[in-house]
Amino acid sequence: MGHPNIFTYGKNTGNISVFLTSKSIVWQSESKVAYNFRKLYWVSEQVFHDGTSTVNGVYTSIPDLVHYGLRFPDKGQLRLTLTKLDSNQQPLGCWLSPNFDGLEMAMGPYLKTEEFTNDHVKLLVQSLVKSGVAA
Repeated sequence: MGHPNIFTYGKNTGNISVFLTSKSIVWQSESKVAYNFRKLYWVSEQVFHDGTSTVNGVYTSIPDLVHYGLRFPDKGQLRLTLTKLDSNQQPLGCWLSPNFDGLEMAMGPYLKTEEFTNDHVKLLVQSLVKSGVAA
């Protein structure tokens, strides 16, 4: 009997193994190409003065969020939301510029589960400060 968190699927086209970890779902084909599906997503939004918002994008990693999602609004604020994939529950966290109150501290549990690394959290915080959008 195999590992309880590894499942193998396949017919004539080859096998695909699926690995369930605490932070993601990874599938690997017979060609040893691995595909990683994250369970947590970052949503970047521009929030206007009238309360309406526009989604800038949805990102699966802090580096992608920093590189693509930190578009700083000329009018209004930037909101970052951390949410689970395919969930009807409240977001795990929501932070609004200019202070992003509690964002760095809120990453603690995700550092313990290795969903995020210390370096990535530092990158996010430094990018928010460097951009001038964070107070």
